Amino acid sequence: MKNLFLKDKKKKLFLLSAAHDREVKLNDVAKKIGAKELRFGDESVMKEILGVSQGCVTAFALANDSEKQVTFIVDQALVDG
Repeated sequence: MKNLFLKDKKKKLFLLSAAHDREVKLNDVAKKIGAKELRFGDESVMKEILGVSQGCVTAFALANDSEKQVTFIVDQALVDG
């Protein structure tokens, strides 16, 4: 599993979970979710909101997001199994 902490041009935050061997193209993801210019989020923001550092983020960290600032995105291939 790979988990990517992302932000868009408007500084909206996302956590994307995908299979470890899945190629993730941020431009394609941005188009599908209606975001502009997805980029990796800052570690300091991730630590402040999710309480984890780089390399340690998982979907479980969303439990620390009490203000619901991060949108969770799951790759369809994971859902389909």
